[in-house]
Amino acid sequence: MRKISAVLAVLLISISIIGCGHRPNVENHSAEPVNMTSNESAPQEKKMIKWTKKEISEKTGYPLHSGEQFRRYLPPGFVYGPASSEETVYAAQSRPASEQGVYLQAFPVDKHIRVTLSEVDNSLRKTDEITVKEYLKDTRNEKDIIHKIPIRMAVFLPEKKDVLYTLVTELVEENGKVSDSIISIIYVPGDEINASVSTDKEVYSWNETMNLKLTNNGPTWLSFGVMYLLEKEDNGVWTPINSDWVWTLEGYSVSPESDFSQAITLDMLKPGKYRISKHVEITEGDYGVELSDTFEIK
Repeated sequence: MRKISAVLAVLLISISIIGCGHRPNVENHSAEPVNMTSNESAPQEKKMIKWTKKEISEKTGYPLHSGEQFRRYLPPGFVYGPASSEETVYAAQSRPASEQGVYLQAFPVDKHIRVTLSEVDNSLRKTDEITVKEYLKDTRNEKDIIHKIPIRMAVFLPEKKDVLYTLVTELVEENGKVSDSIISIIYVPGDEINASVSTDKEVYSWNETMNLKLTNNGPTWLSFGVMYLLEKEDNGVWTPINSDWVWTLEGYSVSPESDFSQAITLDMLKPGKYRISKHVEITEGDYGVELSDTFEIK
């Protein structure tokens, strides 16, 4: 990627991103190259992020309902229901204390809605029942109903990080029988990023293009921008060489257990040893780290 003109380019936001990272403010570094992650303590059990619908039903003990009953009350275009018991479901990632729940376009007649939020472990085994909330009637006013404003069957998450929840929304008949349910898995990320950046080669000529790969080992979604910091080593000191560049505000994100690649042109660099760094942040969080790798120009 080349130096961009002095005028800030038009804001371009990728639909996949919540936010983009900040260019690292680095003036001096040790001579040792770094490839940082946020977890320097003893490794913890890795959070699960995906299951089949059959596994969710078996592990939680809730029936694998079709969603057919709920479908009558959902907003237009919203689809729910297990196309296959082997269909993969990913945990939705959210912030602490955020509101979570299912939107309904119409409230069921002669039925009520029960919402249960539970904290679970990696095996989806309940460790704590947080909230059970009963919605017995439509709480919207007449104006909202006329204008087709959906009603949300919602609860608030606790102020906790690095935790899994099940959110179960049940359609309860007058006799107390549950005729249908929607089960969601929610993950609130902790302050931990398991990722790295790596160059596709160790040595380049001045006229080559680098393929910089960002690998996200999960369990969180990561967000970042196009910006990167280039530093040149001189007698054991890393000196920034592109800190005055102006960048577009394009943003990107990478899902857990996947990669993102960025092409970077190197024709402005003189022979020597360099370090390239990118700032990445947890998409549903306020935590970020610098990820770096080194290379040479000959």
